[in-house]
Amino acid sequence: MIAADTSAITLLGNPGYAYEHDMTLMLYEFAYSVAAWLVILIFLPFYCRLKLYTAYEYLEQRFDVRVRWIASALFLIIRGSHVAIAMYAPAIVVTVFTGIPLHTTVLLMGVVATLYTTMGGIRAVIWTDVMQFVIVATGIVFTFFITITRVHGGLGTILQIGSEYGKWHTFDFSFSLTSSSTFWAMFVGGTVLALGTIGTDQAVLQRYFTAKSEKECSRSLKTYSIILLPFNFGLIILGVFLFAFYHQHPDLAKGVPSSDWVLPYFAVHQLPHLLATLLTASIFAASMGVVSAGLNSLSTCSVVDFYRRIWKRDASEAEFVTAGRMFTVGWGVFTTIGALYAGRLGELALAFGKIQGFVGGVMLGIFLLAIFSRRTSAIGAIVGSIVGMVFVCYLAFRTEISFFWYGSISCLVTIVFGYGASLMRPKPTGIPDYLFWKSGPRTEARD
Repeated sequence: MIAADTSAITLLGNPGYAYEHDMTLMLYEFAYSVAAWLVILIFLPFYCRLKLYTAYEYLEQRFDVRVRWIASALFLIIRGSHVAIAMYAPAIVVTVFTGIPLHTTVLLMGVVATLYTTMGGIRAVIWTDVMQFVIVATGIVFTFFITITRVHGGLGTILQIGSEYGKWHTFDFSFSLTSSSTFWAMFVGGTVLALGTIGTDQAVLQRYFTAKSEKECSRSLKTYSIILLPFNFGLIILGVFLFAFYHQHPDLAKGVPSSDWVLPYFAVHQLPHLLATLLTASIFAASMGVVSAGLNSLSTCSVVDFYRRIWKRDASEAEFVTAGRMFTVGWGVFTTIGALYAGRLGELALAFGKIQGFVGGVMLGIFLLAIFSRRTSAIGAIVGSIVGMVFVCYLAFRTEISFFWYGSISCLVTIVFGYGASLMRPKPTGIPDYLFWKSGPRTEARD
C-alpha cells in the first residue's frame, strides 16, 4: 500500500514543500494514519465480507446501478488525474538529470507503464511496487547522509538554520478558512480527504481485495499507518536539510527553477554520479509503480462497472481479460496526454489534494449514506451527490476557501441533502443488511 502511494509526487513534493515553507505538511501525512484506523473500523468489515472486484458493486447492492455508476465515474476522474500527475512529476527528475525534453519523458513513462501493466496484471503491479519502494528508501537514506556531510557544521548547523528561518514550524491553530497550512485545514480537512482516498478509492481497495482475510487486511492497514509516518516525515525533514545546504551555498541554488525541483537538482549537482543515478532511478521507479497501479485500477473499474455491466454481461472471462487490456491502453493514452498539463496544478505536494478535494468528498458522502443510513434511498444518494458536486464547484470557483475544506464540506452537503431527499420518498424496502451495525453474511457479488 505504501509502495503504491509513493511516487515522485511525494518524493519531490514533500521535500519541496518544506524547502519553500515549513513542516506543516506533517499534519497532512499524520491525517493519513488516522484515516487508516477509521477505515479498519468503518469500511473494512464490508469489503472483507463481500466478494467484490470493485467497491462500487456494493453501492449497487445497497442502492441501485445508477449510484454505482456515479461512484465509478467519480473514481475514474480522481484516479485518472492522479496517474497524470504521477507521470508528470518524475519527468522533472529525468529532465534535470539528462536534459531530455519534458514531453518526451512523459511519453516514455506512459508507454512503458502501460505496456507492463497490460501484460502483467495486478500481481506484476504489486511486486514491482514492492521492489521499487526498496530502491526509493535506499536513495533517500544516501541523500540524507550526503546532505549532512556537505553542510559546514553538520547536523547542528542544519538545526540552527532551520530554526532561524522558521522551517521547523509545524502547528498553526488560526481559524482562517482560506489558509491551506493551518492545523484545522491540514489535519481535520486532510483526514476527510485521506479517508476518501484509502476508504473508497479502487486503486487502494484492490489491495484489500487481494488479502486472504479481514485479519490480514487489518494488520496491513495498521502496519501502513505506522510505517507511513517516519517515511513521509523523513522526506519533509529532508527539505529543511536541503534548505540549510543551499542557504550556505546560495550561488549553487540559482539554477533551481522551483522548490519541486530541489531534490533532483541537488542529486545531479552534489551527489556522486552513482548515487545520483540511484536516486533518479528510485524516483522514476516509484512513479512507475504508482502509474501502473492506477492504470490497473482504472481498467478494472472500467471493465467491471461499465463494460461488463452495460455491454457484455454474458461474455467469457477471456473476453473480459482482453477488454481489460484494451482499457489499460486507452487509459494509458488518456493519462499521458493529461500529464502534459499537470504542471498547472501548482506545488506537487498539494496537487492531488486539490483533485481529491474536488471529487472525493462527494464519493465519501455516498459511501457513508450507504453504510450508516437504512433510510437513505437510491434517489436520495443521487440527489445528494449532484448537490454536493454543485456546491463544491461553487466553493472552487466563487470563494477563496482552501481546497482542504472542499472534501469535508461537499461530504456533509451530500449526506444532508441525500438523507433529506430520501425522507421525501417512501421508505426503501428490501435493503440487504450491509449497514454499520448489522452486516450480512458473505455473499457472491451481483453480476
